[in-house]
Amino acid sequence: MIRRAGWFTALVVGLVLAIGVQTAEAATPASGSKAPNAFAVHNGKNANAPRPDDPPIGVPLQTLISNPSAGVTINGADVPFTYDRNGIFVVVVNRATRRIDLSGTTPRNATGLNQLQGIADENKDKGTNGFLMIVSSAHGVNSDAIGKVNGLLKTLGGSAFSDADLGRIKSGLPFSIIGIAGATEGSAWVNVAQKADDGANGNITGYLQYSTKQNLYSFSSGQEPTFNTAAVAQAPTSIANVINYNGQDYGGTIYSGTGGFQFLYIDSVSGEVYRNVTYRTNFPNFSLELQNVFAIDLELDMDRPTPSGRPPVIMVQSVGRPAAASPAWATIGDTIAKLGGNRFAFMQLNGQSDYSLVGGVNAGPAAVDSGVVLGQPGGLAGALARTHNLSYQPLFGGPAGGVNTELIQITDQASTPFPPFSATQSEAMGYIGKELRLCASASGCSVRRAYFAQYSDDWGLLYSQLRDLAFPTTAQGFTLPDFTAVKTQLVIEFADVRRVKAYFTALQAPFLTASQGDKFNLKVIGETVYKAIAPPPDDTTTPFILGLIGKIAALGGALGPPASAVAAGVAAAFGLGAYLTQPNGTPVLADKIRVKANDLSTVYANRMADTAHNLTRDALIVVSDWGKLTAVYDHRAEPIWQTTSDPEEAVTAMALAAKQWMAGQLIPLAYPWLIQATPGPPNPQNVNSITCVLTPHGGGYDQNFSPWANQPLNAQVSGTNNWSGAGAQSAWFFLSKAPDLERQNNAPTQEVGNLLFSPANPDTGTLGIDKTYFLSPRIFGTAHLIKNRTRNCG
Repeated sequence: MIRRAGWFTALVVGLVLAIGVQTAEAATPASGSKAPNAFAVHNGKNANAPRPDDPPIGVPLQTLISNPSAGVTINGADVPFTYDRNGIFVVVVNRATRRIDLSGTTPRNATGLNQLQGIADENKDKGTNGFLMIVSSAHGVNSDAIGKVNGLLKTLGGSAFSDADLGRIKSGLPFSIIGIAGATEGSAWVNVAQKADDGANGNITGYLQYSTKQNLYSFSSGQEPTFNTAAVAQAPTSIANVINYNGQDYGGTIYSGTGGFQFLYIDSVSGEVYRNVTYRTNFPNFSLELQNVFAIDLELDMDRPTPSGRPPVIMVQSVGRPAAASPAWATIGDTIAKLGGNRFAFMQLNGQSDYSLVGGVNAGPAAVDSGVVLGQPGGLAGALARTHNLSYQPLFGGPAGGVNTELIQITDQASTPFPPFSATQSEAMGYIGKELRLCASASGCSVRRAYFAQYSDDWGLLYSQLRDLAFPTTAQGFTLPDFTAVKTQLVIEFADVRRVKAYFTALQAPFLTASQGDKFNLKVIGETVYKAIAPPPDDTTTPFILGLIGKIAALGGALGPPASAVAAGVAAAFGLGAYLTQPNGTPVLADKIRVKANDLSTVYANRMADTAHNLTRDALIVVSDWGKLTAVYDHRAEPIWQTTSDPEEAVTAMALAAKQWMAGQLIPLAYPWLIQATPGPPNPQNVNSITCVLTPHGGGYDQNFSPWANQPLNAQVSGTNNWSGAGAQSAWFFLSKAPDLERQNNAPTQEVGNLLFSPANPDTGTLGIDKTYFLSPRIFGTAHLIKNRTRNCG
């Protein structure tokens, strides 16, 4: 029957007259039929039936496809009443059972949007644990309804569409929304076609995935292509590079040159590479000319239209050893900064360092870069992921060898079924399952289902019991060869399951147990750093918690095995779990959240613990699939997959990573000014001697003041920051409180300088943060410019 909620009753008369509403008793249109103006919503059947026996990866979902029988499909099946592409499709899915509670099509006008808003409001009242709602349209919405779209999106947990996207929807371009009524803003998944032939057509594709931790379904994109920006180690004199992206190699060679860069351009909607280009920057006696050309060509490439119309993901890798040699280098550095890179680090390239960047103009804090000039070797390995607007951006990255990208590739690879058994062999499997207490009855028993359904069982013990199990002495409907064949195969699979479980358990252990004491107690770590930095307690911070995974990858890459392998596996596994959701639909790690400074340690400790629990999902996906299971087992002998019974070195490194990340979140609250100081003549030897000319507050003659005379020497860094016709120009970078130019109380204490920048030492607690990396707009935002020996320092 048609839903009889209050909002619907108010609309029913008008809808019957205007659009010919079908009753629930009306027959579902036959496949391929298109009843004219068949706009109606319908209660689903058996909405409260038990949850289906879905695999751990979930079931496929598409929100908007070109199909005459239905525009929305779940688990390959057409969703009823979503066939008329002249309207807006709506589907409401029970999050506990995956049953369709409601589906249908509304008109694209204001009446239809009111109807959708009513459905969303009704489900909002049921709480975020209740229902997931899909809204999609092949032709946008009518102009009279465009003002109602953002209200609907907000109710479903979305951030407001931009004016540009609203214009696209109004012009008739396709769009889709997957959200939870009443969820936190930013949790909804959305896709708006940027142009009529963008390839994605406003469709959202992924999985409805059941969480055994939350006992709820959520949407998962399940698409995380990996990258390695320096997949083949460069020899000291090499002028060639290989970027591996999504399993494919893309070569870049600098012909007739000594240094340059490879840029790989990736469409952020399709994830496809659409441009691979190298730029020469250095050649004896011609570097100035080459860099001028590089700056012009790079600007042209930045302006090239992308296939989808959205800004691309761009991977940058130095080739050879490029060096700044002209004013054009500063222009190139500006582009690097727009892509999320560290401009100051880029300006220091002098033929002695490499540099790597994975970013884009929309990457924000997700952009990652590396290089010797940033305190770690260049060459980034990691993965991309779809954000909630379905655009790819960097998920995380770290030094090659510091991230187990193979684990990500295996988890995302296409499904492969287990080797089939014959009918009589299936009888033997049923007998084995019953004898091992994996099934209550031999009839219909699938031992392989137990790999994920009974994952918590002791698979080491089960492996031993299986090996000892003898052929039955009484007839069971199968032969000894049947029994032997099945047992032989299952012994292999049980061994695989046992080792996969051991691997994921080892990755989870530091985050879920108290066995490490305070060494990896994330809340204690956070509180320790908070007390040392002492930011104002009521200030807030906007942490990008996924940045901690990049820190773990970076420090893990500097360790030797097996500690490096533990960190590499943790980084990869946590990356896989970054967009897994909390009950309200928000991602566990990948969102940006505002919290009070004194609450940050609790929030990020809880988020990391939740993610560690969610790693079981990845293990279940692996053990439920023959191809993934055997691939993980086969790789376990490789160095980057090793674990250890004594993870202390890895735990120490991950604890240091957590402290460094926490410092990056809290320091800008205590010392919010990143200052870029232009020395001017005569050049000061350090920040301490910078003077400002000003008239004292009490009046009198101009005087010179040194506001940063107490700036710790280890909390300042200088280097090339610009170029002119006269050559390189240097600048100092340092952190400060909001400066009082007449006093010397602006600088951090020496204790804070030591905490941040003295070499890492677990005994003293110092963090060893690289100053070129840390004292940058990425951490602090825009730098404040001052000029030495000028009135008020400019």
